[in-house]
Amino acid sequence: MLVDSETPEKNKASPFELAQFFCGFSILFDDLKILFLHSLSNPYMQKYDFNKS
Repeated sequence: MLVDSETPEKNKASPFELAQFFCGFSILFDDLKILFLHSLSNPYMQKYDFNKS
């Protein structure tokens, strides 16, 4: 059985694919952060006082 030397390389993510993944992930994280901050500044959320013990 011949082993194709290129097969293992194809299973590994290329640096470009990794960069794309991390870019997409950081953009998604920024969106979540913005949504979270927006919901905190939302007047409906201000009814709930998170500082009360």
